Amino acid sequence: MRFFKAGNNLTKLLPSIYFVNNDIYNLHGANAVKMFNKIKLLRNRTFSDIIDNPVLDKFDIESIKDSDKDTQQKKREKVRKLIEYEDFLIKENLTPQEKLKQYFIENSFNIFYNDLDFLVDKILKSINNKSYLIPDWNEKNIIDKIFILFIKDFSEIDNFMVDYEFFRLKEESARNYYNTHIENRKKSLKENIQIIFNYLKSRKISRNPKDHIYYIGTTYGEEIYQSKKYFNELNNYKVAINLKDKNDEELINYAIVKLKIEDDFISFKLNKFIVFLYDFNIISKDEYNEYVYGTTNEEKIELTKFGLTIGLIDRLTKDKQLENLKFDQNNNLTSNEDFQEYLNTLNDFQRFEIERFLS
Repeated sequence: MRFFKAGNNLTKLLPSIYFVNNDIYNLHGANAVKMFNKIKLLRNRTFSDIIDNPVLDKFDIESIKDSDKDTQQKKREKVRKLIEYEDFLIKENLTPQEKLKQYFIENSFNIFYNDLDFLVDKILKSINNKSYLIPDWNEKNIIDKIFILFIKDFSEIDNFMVDYEFFRLKEESARNYYNTHIENRKKSLKENIQIIFNYLKSRKISRNPKDHIYYIGTTYGEEIYQSKKYFNELNNYKVAINLKDKNDEELINYAIVKLKIEDDFISFKLNKFIVFLYDFNIISKDEYNEYVYGTTNEEKIELTKFGLTIGLIDRLTKDKQLENLKFDQNNNLTSNEDFQEYLNTLNDFQRFEIERFLS
């Protein structure tokens, strides 16, 4: 498979504007004045911009009000911290601690921990002393490495770790679950849905009533989920479902929902820590690529960056079709006649999944 890289043309990002003649904005008669005014408005660059961004100097923190004084204080403190972080990001001539703090702020690590300065101090010492390098470090999977560096020494500190989703990784069962979930990305969407469905089904028919209550999150939750481990802040919210009440069709729908929730957790939260491990040379490039892209093959990585899923690339690899794909001079993915014949052997969904990437 050959890949071409050429200079990109950004002119397509500059849209053309077309004025359509219709009953509302008629280009003739009295309504022509309305169209003229609309064109004039579009050309007019003297518009009023209301600056009330809470990170700007003009913002008045006293304007944040709430009938509950404690809630008001928390809201104001949150904004004060945000302003502090924004000011810190433009600071120059930084110490190693300050550089690491900037990195954490830029990558929103503050959503996971209460005290960013404490985190910076501990992580920097761990990196400098290489205290994370336990004897079997190289044999550990990447989820366990994140646990060792970012959770293990912090999990018993009260109210230090504030993101319950990330905090779940202190449990070995949770780490094993996400490690398996990442490995399963090479499977098809149908296979992954079936895996989760089978798991939900097994919990539904379990004789243990505790297995029937399943955490699904605030969006789809129907019952309050009580847990002393890491859901304390959600104990008054409906974040769970009772699997005993669900039929197979509903379980399939929940399997799809759960798959999306876990993919989002990995993409928007867990990947921050994986990127950190790579940026600070704690893991190798091959290890990084294997977990982020599911492969160390550069050509497959290019396809993943283009938008193809790991599972789809794995299927095309097994079917020996990657050699029939290439990027043209405009970086569009194209195929040859052999690939077109291959498409005819697929069902409608499989064809759609592939053809949406082809020019």
